[in-house]
Amino acid sequence: MTNTMPAKSIILYGGTFNPIHLGHIQPVMQAAERVHPEKLIYIPCNIPPHKVLPDVTSQHRLNMTNLALMPYNEQSKFQIDVCDFELSQSQTSYTRYTVEHFANLYPEHTLYLLIGMDSLLQFHTWHKWQEILEFAELLVMQRPNYDQTNNEIAPRILAKTQFVVTEQVDISSSEIRNFLNETVSLEKSPLSSKPESTFIPVPVLEYIKQHKLYL
Repeated sequence: MTNTMPAKSIILYGGTFNPIHLGHIQPVMQAAERVHPEKLIYIPCNIPPHKVLPDVTSQHRLNMTNLALMPYNEQSKFQIDVCDFELSQSQTSYTRYTVEHFANLYPEHTLYLLIGMDSLLQFHTWHKWQEILEFAELLVMQRPNYDQTNNEIAPRILAKTQFVVTEQVDISSSEIRNFLNETVSLEKSPLSSKPESTFIPVPVLEYIKQHKLYL
């Protein structure tokens, strides 16, 4: 498939963002820049179906996501939004209902759900995955040298999938949380002196320090 999209398209990108880091930003911006959407929407989830419940409040995660993306929105050719739709729901954050919400909100747009290769390989386990594909197509951040005809992926899923190659950022939220948790004293051991801090946008790092999160 070619990396071109209809003139009116929107990319949806969800996650716990606990906390948001450059791995949630740099590859995502690269993917969006290569397919030219009208809008990119980050969607922090409330209760993740495949992960442990976040250990900080939804409001903190929403605030950090907004802080991290503000500089990118100022220089991007497409609009970048942060939506609290899933955070406003009391139930588990199933993507099936999120994509339907945005399909109803933007009936004249083509929706693309942005995920990583790891998520694509598990997509057949997602709640009502067949119905997700009725509302949105998949935009997958592909690992370098990965065979996209991999037999692990069902043909029905591949038929609704577009791949974009992006750079990998070798960090995870759990690694960052562990590093933050190991910081005994913010005064004696400044977070900014740690290598892991280079993966955290400066406004987010300052927010974490201000609110003493993950300690």
